[in-house]
Amino acid sequence: MSAYHATQALAVLDRVGFDTARRCAFDFFLYFPTESAAAEVGRELGETGFRCQVRSSVRGEWLCLATAEVVPDDAALETVFHLMETMAEDFGGSFDGWETQVRAH
Repeated sequence: MSAYHATQALAVLDRVGFDTARRCAFDFFLYFPTESAAAEVGRELGETGFRCQVRSSVRGEWLCLATAEVVPDDAALETVFHLMETMAEDFGGSFDGWETQVRAH
C-alpha cells in the first residue's frame, strides 16, 4: 500500500505545482486508542528524526502528529508511508494521512 500512497501523494503535489526537488516539512497523522500508544510511537519516531506531538483529538482518540523534513520523491515517500503504516499497525492505531504547506508561485 505504501507505493500506492507515494504515487498518489506525488500526483497531488504535481497537480498543485509543488517543487518536489525541495526539502520541506511534511506532517503525518497517526491516531491511537490510548495516550500511551501514541506516546510510545512518538518516542520511537523521535529516535528516527521526526518531531512528534501527542494530544487528544476531537475523534476521541490520541493523535501522534509526526513532522519530518522530506524531499518528496517516490522512494522517500514510500519509505515514510511504510513506516507510518507499520507504526500504526504495531500499536493498534491508524495512519490517517499527511499534509504539507503549498506555496503559491
